[in-house]
Amino acid sequence: MPPAEAPSTWRWLLASLIYPVYIAITLIAIPLPFLLNALNLLVSIVATILYPITSTFRLLARTFVLAPLIVVRNFLYALYPVYVFVGGVVGAGAFLGIAFGWVGRVLLNLLLKPRSRRRKSPRSRSKRRSTTDEDSPQSRRHSLPPQTPTHAPTQQRSRPVSTSFETTRSRPASGSFETSRSRPASGSYERRFVPIVDVIEIDDGEYLPYEQSHTTARQGVVLGVRRRGGRV
Repeated sequence: MPPAEAPSTWRWLLASLIYPVYIAITLIAIPLPFLLNALNLLVSIVATILYPITSTFRLLARTFVLAPLIVVRNFLYALYPVYVFVGGVVGAGAFLGIAFGWVGRVLLNLLLKPRSRRRKSPRSRSKRRSTTDEDSPQSRRHSLPPQTPTHAPTQQRSRPVSTSFETTRSRPASGSFETSRSRPASGSYERRFVPIVDVIEIDDGEYLPYEQSHTTARQGVVLGVRRRGGRV
């Protein structure tokens, strides 16, 4: 008979390493039954002390909670065909109808969109662009005709236009006079949007309200003065 082979070194090493683990688990598990018995004894003592409270709570729970639930369960059992078959059929039919209607609408939109795009001609597009351009606020603003002042033209024409800087005095406000300088009037005829004074002096002590409008630089008014009056 051939001689028996000796165990390998790895097997012997693993057995020697696992053996202490077995011993530790055994020592830890020994007091567990005693601990469980002590815990059961403690629970029984507490239950005996609190028995009046716990028994009252159980009775109330059975009377006001469990009994109504049992009645509702029996009622549902009696009406089982109604709320299962009728409700299921109606709900399933409504759901399927809504789903198929939505799917059909989406498919129709997808099929009809290319045709609607082909029907649109370039003339309609250009017409739409022209209408949008006409309705835009910028086109309206530029298309407005320039307004001309209508108040006291004779007095404005009779006053000469000065080409040099002049020192003017404004209308007295709160008992004091404020001095300001007017801009030189240009001799060009180009039309531009300039703010006109709100109040101009026609004669000594008379003031005439004036609105903002398009005007030329040859009119004899002081430019840039607002709400304080002016004298040319």
